[in-house]
Amino acid sequence: METCEHVTRILKYNHGRRS
Repeated sequence: METCEHVTRILKYNHGRRS
């Protein structure tokens, strides 16, 4: 169950893309 890593990766990606 690697949901935490998956979510963190998406959040970081989203944050960087939004910036």
